[in-house]
Amino acid sequence: MLFRRNKAAPQPPPIRYTAPLEPRGFFSSGIPDLDGILGGGYRPGCVFAIEGDASTRSEDFFLISLPSVLSFLAHGRGALVVPPSGVAAAWIRNRAVRYVSEENFDTRVRVPDYTAIDLSAPWLVPMARFGRSEAMRAMISAERAVSGNPRGPYIELLAVDALESSVGPEVTAKMLTYGFTRTKEFGNLAIAWLRSSSAARDVVVGTADGHLALSRDSRGTTVRGIKPELAPRLIEWTEANGELRVSLGLPS
Repeated sequence: MLFRRNKAAPQPPPIRYTAPLEPRGFFSSGIPDLDGILGGGYRPGCVFAIEGDASTRSEDFFLISLPSVLSFLAHGRGALVVPPSGVAAAWIRNRAVRYVSEENFDTRVRVPDYTAIDLSAPWLVPMARFGRSEAMRAMISAERAVSGNPRGPYIELLAVDALESSVGPEVTAKMLTYGFTRTKEFGNLAIAWLRSSSAARDVVVGTADGHLALSRDSRGTTVRGIKPELAPRLIEWTEANGELRVSLGLPS
C-alpha cells in the first residue's frame, strides 16, 4: 500500500532514461517492445484502456504507463496524471524524477489529485480544495501548462476509480466521454486505468482504440493484449549501468 505524504522523500542518484525514437505519426509508449507490437507506438488522438484484474495493484498500472510519460517528457511534451485511489501524488513525482529532471517534471507535468488541498507544489492540482467552477478553471490551467506554448499534444493518465470515488459514476462517465472527445480532437494520448468492476468500464472500453489487461502472480506483472491481441508478456524494469530499460519478456 502507498501512504500519502505531503513531503517528498529524498531522492537516490538519478538513472538515465533514453526515449525510443518515434516513427512519423506515432507516440512512443516508452517501451520498444510494446512499440513494435503496436506497429510503431500509440497513434495521436487515441485512447487506450489498461484493465487490471483482482490480482493487480494500482502501482502495476505505472509499470506499463510511466514509460510513456517519461518518453513524452523526453520528447519535449507534457503530461496530465490523475492518480489511482490510494496512490500518493508525491509518489508519482518521486518515481518519475528518478529518470527525468525535477525541473522538467515540475514545469511539464500536472497531477490533479481529488484528495489533495495543498497549494505549495507547482505540479500538484489540489482538486479537493476547489468547488465545481474553481475545479474547472484549475483543470483548464493544468491543461494549458502541459500543452505548452504553442499548444502541443500531451499524454493523459486517468485513473477511473479516483474519478468515480470523487464525483460518482454518472459524472465520471460524462467527464470521460467529453475528455476522450477532446483527446481525439487535439491529437493527445489518453491511457485510462480501470477495473472490470468499474461502472464506467463500458464507456472506456467502448471508446478505446486499444485494450490491454494486467495481471500479477509470483513471476511479476504481465500484460495481455485484447486489442490488439497479444499473448501475456512480463513487464520488466531493469536499471543497469545507470540506465533504465523497460521491456516485455515471455513468462517462463
